[in-house]
Amino acid sequence: MRHLTTLAILLSLAAAAAAQDVIKYKDGSADKEGEVTSLNYKTVEYDIIAGNRIKQQEDAKKVAEIVVDRNQTTFDYNRGASAMEGSDYDGAVEHFGRVTKDVRARDLLKQTAAINVVRSQWMKDNIAGCQQAIKELRTLKPDSFFLKESYEFEIRCSLARGDVAGATAAVAGLEEKGKSDNLPEWAKSADVMRGGLQELQNKWREALAIHRKYVSDKDVGDEAKLGEIRCLTQLKDWPGLTARCEAILSELKGKKNPNERLYTAAFNGRGEVQLNGGKLKEALLDFMQGVAVLNKSGGSSQENETAVARAAYTCTRIALKESDKSKKDTYKRRAQELEGDLKRHYNASKYAAELAKAIAEVK
Repeated sequence: MRHLTTLAILLSLAAAAAAQDVIKYKDGSADKEGEVTSLNYKTVEYDIIAGNRIKQQEDAKKVAEIVVDRNQTTFDYNRGASAMEGSDYDGAVEHFGRVTKDVRARDLLKQTAAINVVRSQWMKDNIAGCQQAIKELRTLKPDSFFLKESYEFEIRCSLARGDVAGATAAVAGLEEKGKSDNLPEWAKSADVMRGGLQELQNKWREALAIHRKYVSDKDVGDEAKLGEIRCLTQLKDWPGLTARCEAILSELKGKKNPNERLYTAAFNGRGEVQLNGGKLKEALLDFMQGVAVLNKSGGSSQENETAVARAAYTCTRIALKESDKSKKDTYKRRAQELEGDLKRHYNASKYAAELAKAIAEVK
């Protein structure tokens, strides 16, 4: 299973019917309402309906999301939206797939349906299906409003498969598009994902140098911070990891809608520091913070997968140190419960073998 932030999952899927489509902006500017008539990665065209239709155009790179007017959708679009909101990704793929072929559906619906097929395939761990959906989106609309996101998914798919050549080509494609079309955000995103490519090759210091260039960037800073935490953990730079995680936790504390992946990653990083220092129960408490995110939002992510696995592993380490049989059994049982969660939500987890071995060590 994969994770999308709440914003990405709900993009164009707001449950409450709006009077018109709603355009939301990255800089927090006031929303605009209208009927979106055409959109691509450069421009969003819409009509303001106030008696007469007044045609307007917006720079697409300023737009954060477009919430579709549910009064102007189709049966399959609404069924796909409901399925996706309920984490029924097979149903979402089925119904949104029909929308992309529906001659009655307007441009906004078709494009949104196409990217939601991509997202849904990713969420259900169907890498081949996700790659195919990316091709279909680009065939449907080569200059789609969601083109940048499709490149990012293409890179993630290649990284997930360990396909260095594919990831390298996709990163280069995104970067070149950003440079040729004067879209600096695209080029920055490509560079951060190049850091992910370095991680795939265990080039942790090279990856860390890339991520650190962008940790303060408003567009890609969160992804860069996630990469920095992964690299510092692999390098066992406990002082550096402590400093970064404490800074992130302080920054996110009290935020109304914190980035769940970043929040979880910071607790995971601090948990690793505690585990390395022999503070097992403190480590368990940190890892369990990440476990709670899935229970709260229903979202899954690489960071949540790590939290579940490492919490279970920490339970086994506590159990091994317990002389009291009842307490030992309690921690082993909790590790097994978490192992069940890991198998249920992440059926091909990279942590599975190590965790099974750790549990078997507890007699």
